[in-house]
Amino acid sequence: MGNSMLIALTIGFFAAVVNVIIFYIVEDRELLVGLTTAVVIMLPIIGRKIFDHKEDKTDN
Repeated sequence: MGNSMLIALTIGFFAAVVNVIIFYIVEDRELLVGLTTAVVIMLPIIGRKIFDHKEDKTDN
């Protein structure tokens, strides 16, 4: 459980850093909101796939 929390925090940190970098590069606010929304929607889906894959391995 501790490992998955560390992974989640790491992913969150990198997402925040990338978001700040994009914020400085991109002047268009609407595009920025769209990108942020896409990332927020995709992260749980990607995370669920990774953790489901790990659980499948441990069951076998």
